[in-house]
Amino acid sequence: MQTDKSVSGQVQPNSAGIFTGMSTELGPRIIFLEISFLVFLCGFFFMTQIKWQNNLFYALIFTPYLIMFKRKRFMLLCKSKIFLMVLLFVGYSMTTLFWGQGGAYSDYIHILIKSLSVLVFYALTIELSVVDKHFRDRVFFVLCWVSIIGAIVAMYLTHYNFVYPPERLMNMGAFRNPIQAGGVYGMILIITYYHLLSKGWRWYNVLYILLFIALLAILLLTQSRGPLLALVVAFFVGSLVARDFKMLIILTLIAAGIWILVSSGERFFYDLIITRGDSYRLEIFECVFKLIMEKMVFGHGMLMKFTCAMSNGTLISRTHNLFLAAWLYGGLTGLVLLVAFCIKALWYSSLYLVHNKDCIYLALLIYSFICVSTGNHNAISNPHPLFLFFWMPLGFLSAFEITTKNMGNQDNATSIAKAYEVV
Repeated sequence: MQTDKSVSGQVQPNSAGIFTGMSTELGPRIIFLEISFLVFLCGFFFMTQIKWQNNLFYALIFTPYLIMFKRKRFMLLCKSKIFLMVLLFVGYSMTTLFWGQGGAYSDYIHILIKSLSVLVFYALTIELSVVDKHFRDRVFFVLCWVSIIGAIVAMYLTHYNFVYPPERLMNMGAFRNPIQAGGVYGMILIITYYHLLSKGWRWYNVLYILLFIALLAILLLTQSRGPLLALVVAFFVGSLVARDFKMLIILTLIAAGIWILVSSGERFFYDLIITRGDSYRLEIFECVFKLIMEKMVFGHGMLMKFTCAMSNGTLISRTHNLFLAAWLYGGLTGLVLLVAFCIKALWYSSLYLVHNKDCIYLALLIYSFICVSTGNHNAISNPHPLFLFFWMPLGFLSAFEITTKNMGNQDNATSIAKAYEVV
């Protein structure tokens, strides 16, 4: 896909060709890291074990990036306030090991590797976005098509039965559960709509309309209510700020249809919304909040382990809420640091909306923040779907902050990158 310029020098998708020019416009380091980045993204949909996906990350991204890292590149990253706030949050989270629950030597090494993994992926997203104005287009294109191919392969390998009411779609790629898969597929739906379908009519939009419908069907088959709720809210807010009345009408019709089905006792939607209830979320919150109150300001530390007994005897050892986890492990201090960089990111997504008349980042952040409030445990982790729908949008926004703050125009991104030896 070639690109057309819009306000502030940003680029918009056009026709085929987003992979042309990579070898002539970019240096060998960036080409290698960009290909590695795309291969890593593909791994989420085709690797059958998360261990293999982790090894792929360490071999293609983690180790090469740290070996080739330079002080000037760190100076470039530090021009983003979002990056500095993330760095402060990760650094503080690691310091909780000094006063929190203790562990074996290997546990401390594990936390260090997790922290570096998050920072490396986040920093690489920023660098590639700064130096290559087509990088985001390449990422979005790959995600859109690889995700649907990966889902088809997973259905074939698991011998998925197409019956009604549908079975829950499980064992998709490296995703450990349907909630993780739902989180990623919901993000790709937002990308498909706001990056491609809402940019005006082109002949290939027919393909993306079919892709959108297929991805929505897959998200429904995961039966993950958190991502579904997040998707509806993100589309609703995006439609309001973009004055997209077509999407508002579609959302209204969908809501009315679901209400009618639930009221009539239709089995699938009734079980999905009513029977499954809140999936212990309120009980988990009550249990974890009692632990939080014990060390409210500085938390229990990153190695804190807990178990909550639900009313039916089920044992839960995860918060299922990223903000609650930050409060548990890092206390009120950790929660404030997490919320601070999320708010800063929302601010820059609003600036992007004003400069480019594009609400994609605002929609992605709203979607991400709701998802991590319903089904994720910790912002600092090994390679995880959270990298895709939480850290990657933050990386894109940090790159936007750097380029617009320093030059006012992303067309000059390459000159910034050369000045800091990113290329």
